[in-house]
Amino acid sequence: FVYILKNNNMNTGSVLFFVFALLSIVCGQCTYTANNGCTYDLSGLTIAVNQPTSAFYTGMDTSNSTFYFNVCGALNNELSTGYSTPPGVLQESLNGSNYSCGAYNAMSIGEYSGAAAEGSCPGVDLIYFNGTACNNGSTRQTTINIGCDSTVVNGLSVDSIIEPAACAYEIQVFSNAACGVPAASPSASPSASAVMANQTSVSPSATISVNATVSVSVNATAIVSPAGNGTATATATPESDGGIPSWVWWVIGSVAIVIIIIAIAAAGFFVYKKKQHKDYDSIGYE
Repeated sequence: FVYILKNNNMNTGSVLFFVFALLSIVCGQCTYTANNGCTYDLSGLTIAVNQPTSAFYTGMDTSNSTFYFNVCGALNNELSTGYSTPPGVLQESLNGSNYSCGAYNAMSIGEYSGAAAEGSCPGVDLIYFNGTACNNGSTRQTTINIGCDSTVVNGLSVDSIIEPAACAYEIQVFSNAACGVPAASPSASPSASAVMANQTSVSPSATISVNATVSVSVNATAIVSPAGNGTATATATPESDGGIPSWVWWVIGSVAIVIIIIAIAAAGFFVYKKKQHKDYDSIGYE
């Protein structure tokens, strides 16, 4: 389409159609994700093509040439007169001549390389290519360094315009629209110690069995503690004699007393029966 336009093979209506079609495409591509994950949306800085010349961004270089430019868009018809493809940046010299310093539809967005700016998302570079041809055979191009400045809340502020190399221009501007959104931090996964923070203990239990002899058995204490891999391991530790509750000793003493009483009663009964048997024997003999 650019080739046909340059060779004037289309009427004015068709030219305007393709200009506005390209404008809509370019304006929809004014976003960028930087290498550090910051995301930018510069569409709020784009000036509509039907606005007057005074509405576009402007500044002067050290040679007192005036530059008009747009962000992700073309200049209006007044500033685009004489150009088959409207420029995104136009240089107007003191003698009245002007040059396209980059076509609006030959644009790219890249990593920020301008002056120091705020925060971890400092801004982006907007580059326009394919401007008016230079004497050295190259075409003019312009890099617009759009740095983050939270104090510039309406539009942008032009800081400087220089020509570091022949027909290569650099415009430094600042805007809060260039303060990107940082990448989201990865969420931390909970550790095993956080999942099993509390120690679970099993209280001791005691069982007593009384037969011909007295025996006391005390279960071991089981302590369950969280392992490093998030699973629980049980460790059994036998309880020492000194750890037997006092009520166990009271039970043992009571059982022992009962056994002694039963033994004494049995012995007395045995003696009584023995004596009674002897009495019977003596009566029968007489």
